[in-house]
Amino acid sequence: MRHARHYLVSLFALLVSAGSAQAVPWVFKYDQFDSDLTQAANQVNGGQFYTQPGFVAGEAFGQIYKPTPEMFPLTVTGFDIIMAAPPGATQQLYANATIEVYNSSSTSADPGTTPIFTVSTGDLFNSSTQQIGVPLSGNYGISVDFGQGDPEDRPPLITSGNIWLVIRFSDAARDMSSEWGTFDCASFDIGGQTIGCGCQNVGTVHDNDITGKANVLNIVTPLGECSGNKSWVFMESLSSGSGFHIDGDVILRLKADVASGPCVADCTDKECGDDGCGGDCGDCGDLTCYHNECVSCAPSCASKQCGDNGCGGSCGTCNSGSTCGGDFFCHLDCTPSCTNKECGNDGCGGSCGTCTNNESCNASGQCVAGCVSDCADKECGDNGCGGSCGSCGGGETCQAGTCASNTCEPDCGDHECGSDGCGGSCGTCPSGEHCDAGACTPDATQPAAFEVTDVSPDSAFANEATPISITGRGFEQGAMVKVGATDCSDVSVTGSGLISATVPGLPVGTYSVIVINPGGDIATLPAAFAVHPVDLVDTKGKSDGGCGGAPLGLGVGLCGLLVLATRRRFSR
Repeated sequence: MRHARHYLVSLFALLVSAGSAQAVPWVFKYDQFDSDLTQAANQVNGGQFYTQPGFVAGEAFGQIYKPTPEMFPLTVTGFDIIMAAPPGATQQLYANATIEVYNSSSTSADPGTTPIFTVSTGDLFNSSTQQIGVPLSGNYGISVDFGQGDPEDRPPLITSGNIWLVIRFSDAARDMSSEWGTFDCASFDIGGQTIGCGCQNVGTVHDNDITGKANVLNIVTPLGECSGNKSWVFMESLSSGSGFHIDGDVILRLKADVASGPCVADCTDKECGDDGCGGDCGDCGDLTCYHNECVSCAPSCASKQCGDNGCGGSCGTCNSGSTCGGDFFCHLDCTPSCTNKECGNDGCGGSCGTCTNNESCNASGQCVAGCVSDCADKECGDNGCGGSCGSCGGGETCQAGTCASNTCEPDCGDHECGSDGCGGSCGTCPSGEHCDAGACTPDATQPAAFEVTDVSPDSAFANEATPISITGRGFEQGAMVKVGATDCSDVSVTGSGLISATVPGLPVGTYSVIVINPGGDIATLPAAFAVHPVDLVDTKGKSDGGCGGAPLGLGVGLCGLLVLATRRRFSR
């Protein structure tokens, strides 16, 4: 005799473990939409997105999630999913499936183990309709909460490793070429030979960019077969050289209660560099990351006070009376002068000559009789007759007739530029400013600011070359233009405030627009150019049977949200 066993299901279950009072609700996801399913449904509703309906019975799709160490232990509390309905269907269609959860240390697409938890759509319960057995439905946002009252209704506590959430289709695929609008979904018999594998009643929904090693498939291989052994693969691995193409992450989320939230990487307005969590915001390839932008040359002024910055620009200029030396530091200028002098100091620490033993050097630099100079045991200083016994080298001073290391103590006080009192510098002023009494002061004539203010048009389709106009200030002839890390062609500077260029075909995404003047100065307008999917009704793709059916671009009009829970059927 069969009985229905009932469970109380809490929509916001707590982590079941020691110390679980501090558990943090968390949503693992890769798609671009809001973590809240209701908000995500509003963002998806009416949009154009790709779908993949071509799964035969037993094939599966899913995602692999990688919790950080501080998130353990964690409890999987449920999942959210949005699926697409066939645009040519005359009635609402449904698909039965099994939901599988794996836990493994594997980093490949294959978890290498059996599921730690499975539940059929036949065990899902809709509390609104009191219906048990709720199959997957297209054009609905579906939220499933695992019951926490009985171990059979939820995955066990997870303490380490990665987590796979997998949706495995139970129903046989059928001829749906008219419903999905593509011959890749056909399945018919000609002379006893079956042509095509058909499609499912619902398909996955993908966003605009696919995350590497995140979306998985468990499908019949080799591609083109309608039945046989299945292999685990990452979705993007089939997008190269297989005649098959998948765009974007599946809208599938794993809900969990975690011990503590992980570090959240932030790459806002960053093309490269640190994401704040030990990762990076992008690879510049042959270019160099400089201030979170990919550039062809990165200026470097480390241990430099003046001179070339390595990219044709300057690390600073020296004040009047000093010169930039080969060590890239400013040194005070000094020109020896012995005009009308036959002895004495040359004004730069040297000598204009020495007098005989019966003469002395007077204040005017002339040798006069009447004084006997004495330089015994002296290498520098006064000879007793107004002359000099010699001069000391750089970095030395004369102390009691002997050259000793310079003991001058530099003093910059509140000065930001100018001399430190010992022949050194307190700093240099940036271009457009000069040093006045130890403070950087704007020059009387300031050059125009260098900036990018606008780009028109500000968007294009993927892989299409697009002419653009860039407006701003301070553009110089010979300037380079980049969109993200990619050089633009046909660059023409038609004025200090206008550049025309051509953006080459780029992948879907949002890019900064960068102008680099010949001197190395860089002006950036972040997130200024967007690249959209090139064809929103693309029916190109794989025509094999194992996971047959092309990715389609179709408008997703969501009918609503279904909130479901697990409720097991069993016999006693």
